[in-house]
Amino acid sequence: DPQGDWSSDVCSSDLARFSQFYRPWKIAKGNAPDFYMKLHEKYGRIVRTGPKTVDISDPAALPIIYGISSKFLKVGDLLP
Repeated sequence: DPQGDWSSDVCSSDLARFSQFYRPWKIAKGNAPDFYMKLHEKYGRIVRTGPKTVDISDPAALPIIYGISSKFLKVGDLLP
């Protein structure tokens, strides 16, 4: 189930697991791409970037996540 609690198994730094501001903080510092690349090198293809947010570096996952019948929640789904 894409909306289930599977994200508790995703590896991350400790701060990303507890703070929703982790990702914007890295982006504001300007080092997010390099930092995420290092996280992927350390933890694998899926890493946590917030309590309920993950970053996926596997191109094969694109149709699974963004496909028409996908049940994964996307950022645009949260906008009014």
